[in-house]
Amino acid sequence: RTGTWFSEKKMLTAVFIDALDRLGWPGVVNKATRSLAIGALDSVGCGVITKADLEWLDRWNPTEWIAADPDPQALEEFKARLVQLFGHPLAAWRKALDSDDSNRVTWHEFLAVCKRFRFPYAASAWRALDQDCTGSVSIEQFEPYGA
Repeated sequence: RTGTWFSEKKMLTAVFIDALDRLGWPGVVNKATRSLAIGALDSVGCGVITKADLEWLDRWNPTEWIAADPDPQALEEFKARLVQLFGHPLAAWRKALDSDDSNRVTWHEFLAVCKRFRFPYAASAWRALDQDCTGSVSIEQFEPYGA
């Protein structure tokens, strides 16, 4: 045993959580957030975080919406711009957002429309829209009353 490492390459998850707490990570106080983070790193569920797990995290380059805070106001502003341009949310869905006619809009499709119309708050608007963080949304999520 060397310091907080169980061996030269492994740390117990309880020790890792304690280290996160001492470093001031705000997610440590929320049990669901803490469990999600530990579950993502301890992929085999053995109660150990390895150096390889942390090295993977260092290399991970998440898409920008992952770290954005949801902004319902930004989403409403985006929808208002689309309605101004297309007359109705469903017309905007068909003519601009759902570019491949899949009946789903992905982050990449959404981002392309945001860039096309110079909307600066794409990531936070997307997080307000994609509440389950799946990376795609349906028409019902985009316009629940018009679908």
